[in-house]
Amino acid sequence: MDIIILANYTMDFSASDNGRFSYLANLLARDGHDVEVVTSDFYHITKKKRTDYPDNLSYKVTFLDEPGYPKNICIKRFRSHKVWADNVKQYLSKRKKPDVIYSSIPSLDAPYWAARYCEKNNIRFVIDVQDLWPEAFQMVVNIPVISGLVFYPFKAKANGIYKRADAICAVSDTYCQRAAKVNKKVKNTTTVFLGTELATFDRYAYENPILEKKAGEVWLAYCGTLGSSYDLTCVIDALEELDDDRVRFIVMGDGPLMEEFKKHAKEKNVNAEFVGRLNYNAMCSLLKACDITVNPIAHMAAQSIINKHAAYVASGLPIVSTQENEEFRKLVDEYQMGFNCRNNDSTDLAEKIKRLVDDDQLRKQMGCNARRCAEEKFDRKNTYRILEQEVLRKSGGYCGLVKMPQEVWLGYAGTLGTSYDLPLVFDATRNIQNTYLRFIVMGDGPLKDEFERAAQGLNVTFVGRLPYEQMCGVLSACDIVVNPIVGSSAATIINKHADYAACGKPVVNTQKSEEYCRLIEKYEMGYSCNNDSELAETIEMIISNRADSLVMGKNARRCAEEKFDRNRTYTKIEDLILMRNITDEVV
Repeated sequence: MDIIILANYTMDFSASDNGRFSYLANLLARDGHDVEVVTSDFYHITKKKRTDYPDNLSYKVTFLDEPGYPKNICIKRFRSHKVWADNVKQYLSKRKKPDVIYSSIPSLDAPYWAARYCEKNNIRFVIDVQDLWPEAFQMVVNIPVISGLVFYPFKAKANGIYKRADAICAVSDTYCQRAAKVNKKVKNTTTVFLGTELATFDRYAYENPILEKKAGEVWLAYCGTLGSSYDLTCVIDALEELDDDRVRFIVMGDGPLMEEFKKHAKEKNVNAEFVGRLNYNAMCSLLKACDITVNPIAHMAAQSIINKHAAYVASGLPIVSTQENEEFRKLVDEYQMGFNCRNNDSTDLAEKIKRLVDDDQLRKQMGCNARRCAEEKFDRKNTYRILEQEVLRKSGGYCGLVKMPQEVWLGYAGTLGTSYDLPLVFDATRNIQNTYLRFIVMGDGPLKDEFERAAQGLNVTFVGRLPYEQMCGVLSACDIVVNPIVGSSAATIINKHADYAACGKPVVNTQKSEEYCRLIEKYEMGYSCNNDSELAETIEMIISNRADSLVMGKNARRCAEEKFDRNRTYTKIEDLILMRNITDEVV
C-alpha cells in the first residue's frame, strides 16, 4: 500500500529518534509498504530550521517549507502553520494519490485540507490525535467569552477534521472521546499511548548517567517542557516545605519558563539541577538513576497520557502526580504506582514525596508496579501493531481485517462470558515475545466491555459477532485457534470445536473435558494447557515449528471430516429415528 504519514511535528529521524511517527513508518515499511512521511523543515523543539536530513531510512521523508515561529504561543505560529498547509496542499496535488493518509492532529490547517482531499478522492483518512486544539491554548489564554470567540474558528476546523475521519486513533481515551463526539462514521476508536520501546529504553538506561549521585541522596526527577502547562513552581515550593537535605531535584528539559523556574529554585534554596534538554539515551540513563518522578501538570491542562508518562513508567520509578485528568489518575491508582496529589497544593505534594523519600521499600514496590504498567500499556513492540492495523484496515479482506506479512493470527470464536477465560489468553500473549502475534476475538456477550478493558495495550482485535460465512473466513485466515473454556465449565463437545476443526488449524486448549482433551490427543491436532505460562509456551512452539503446525492443521481437518461433518454423522441420528440399520442389540 502507498501510505502517507502527515505530521507537522516530528523528531530528528536519527538512530535515537523515539518519535511516534518514525517508529510507525519504520514498522509499516518493514512489512513491505511504501511509506512517506510528509513533515516540516522547521523543527518545533529547537524553534529552528532543520540542518540535518536523514538518509538510509526504510521510508521516504519529505520536508516542506515552513517559516517558523519563536515560541509556542504566538500569532506567528498560526501563520507558519498556514504556510505549511499551503505547501502540503501544493505537494499532494501533484503527487499520485495514496491509498491512505494517516494524519497527526495538531496542527490543524494541513489536516483540515487533507481531510477534504481524502473525502473528495475516496482515500482512507486516519487521524491520530496527539493534543486537543484549541482546548490546550484556551487553558493559557483563558478570558471569559473572548477566548471562546477567538478560538471558535480553530474548534470548527478541528471538528471538520474529526467528522471526516475514517478511523480515529489517539494517545488517550480522553482525546478519542473528543473526536468521536462529532464523527458519525467511526463506531470504535483506537487508543494507543505514546509509549516507548522498552528494549531500547533499557539499553540506554544502563549507560552511565551524566550526573553522579552522592551517598544518601534521593533524586526527584522531572522530564519535559518547562512551560506554563507544567507547575514546577509547586514542586519547588513543596521541596522547600519538605526541607530535606537528602533530596535533589533533577530537571531534564527546557522551555520558555526555564529561567523563571531556576530563579524560583534559587530563591527557595532548593537543591535543583537543571540539565537542559538531553538526547534520548542520556535522558534514559539519568532518569533510571533517579528514585522518584514527579508529574506536575498544571490546573485545567488539556493533557491526558503524554510522553513523560511512558518514560516514567519505563524507568520503574514511583510517580507523584498533580495531574487532574481522570484517565491518568485512574492508571496511577489501578497499578498502585505512586500517589495522586491535589493540584496546586504544595503541602500535599510535599507529604507524598516525604512518604517515598522515607520508605525505600515503598519506593521499590511502587516502582515495580510502574514497570509492570509500562510492559502492559506502553511497550510499542506490542501496542503500535494496533496503530498499524488502523492504517491498513479497509473494506473487503477478512471482514475488513488486513493480515500483514509475517503476522500470526490467534483466533477465538464464541461467547464473551463467564465460561470463557479470555483474560488467561491475554496474560499468555503478554509473555510471548513474537511482536507479530495478533489475537482475533469473534463474538459478543455480557463480558465484552470487561474483556476489552483487560486487553488494552495488547494486539487484540474485537470484531464482534459475525455472520457465519464471515466467521468461517476469519477463522480460516487464522494460524492457531484457542479454546479457553474455564476449568469449572460443564461443557464437553460444543459448536466452536466443529468450526475450529473445520478451519484446519492447530488448537490450543484449556478446557478440562476429558472427552475433548482425548479428541485433541487422538488426532494430534493441538495441545491442552493448564495455565497461562503453558499456553504462552505452546503458542510460541507452534509458531516456531511451521511444519508441525501444518501437520496439526491437517489432522484437525481430518477430525472434522470424520467426527463433525453432518453429511456423515447426522445419518446416524436419521437411522435411529427411522429405525434403519439397527440391530436388536442396539434397540
